[in-house]
Amino acid sequence: MIDFNDQYHILAMALRLGKATNFKAVGKKGKENYQFLFSKLIKMIENDQDSFFIETVKKNDLIHSLEHTIDYYDAKKREDIQHIMENLKEDDPTSFVIIPSYSTTIRLFHDHIYSLIIHKNKDYIVTKINKLESMTTNFQLKIDEKNLNKFSDILYYSKFEYRKTRISVDIFSKLKKIAVEKPSALHVEMRGYPGITNCPILEPLTALKWTVYNCNTPISSDKIKEKKVINPKLWPSKDLRMRFYQTFLTDNEQHNQQFSILWHYYTMRKAETQLVDKEYKGKIRYLSIKYLNKVLNDPAVPIKFKRNQTNEAS
Repeated sequence: MIDFNDQYHILAMALRLGKATNFKAVGKKGKENYQFLFSKLIKMIENDQDSFFIETVKKNDLIHSLEHTIDYYDAKKREDIQHIMENLKEDDPTSFVIIPSYSTTIRLFHDHIYSLIIHKNKDYIVTKINKLESMTTNFQLKIDEKNLNKFSDILYYSKFEYRKTRISVDIFSKLKKIAVEKPSALHVEMRGYPGITNCPILEPLTALKWTVYNCNTPISSDKIKEKKVINPKLWPSKDLRMRFYQTFLTDNEQHNQQFSILWHYYTMRKAETQLVDKEYKGKIRYLSIKYLNKVLNDPAVPIKFKRNQTNEAS
């Protein structure tokens, strides 16, 4: 279990009230962060008593698939990941693995997290979902079963500290080299990043939305080949985040009170944003930064979180 300050950082990013500054996405700390995040996603689905996310008959399958990500981070060797892939159900939208992945450059501020979603057909279907410039950065490729060893190798080593290499890295680009054919572009309509760099948490939440959308309305290869625009809109954003926020509440009233500060500012910003024309991206970006600053200037917000957000953390 990660400590309170790391939990606070994750919730803040989910509510677009915290930046990715000092968040670890790989290595030992990355494992802890993402296992915690996916445990919260699982709890959120478990708490769903009104089929908000998915119909009841598919609920356990969805939870089982989200557990694959936790298993991925527990993998001690490449064969462990290969075992996860081999045990995916064929032609079943509810059977998948979400892998938080990344692209990096030598310059730290250009690092970015996106998600890989893996299903099994006769081949392995890898879908790259990325909210950053979503109409041009999302793709789907196929990897032949005979390349499962190489596929598992790439995924296994992507868990570790990429900064040791001091080179540019893009996991999806590595996968393209072992793909059956050239990746198919996905024309996905999603809003991008209005002013806050919160990709380590926003992208897995987006991947969850995509997988549930695909469970309810399977996205056919024909639709992709015909270059039809896909809009994976399912739930009101506020409802999703409320359910996510509720998974953080425990018997610790002091922590609950501090988490509630984030929810308070989120609802305030949401109310103000609803008055703005969605096409006016500059205003939405302004509101994002405005409410981030409100959080950082609130004396009740944990001081360690504030230091983290202003790059004072060691």
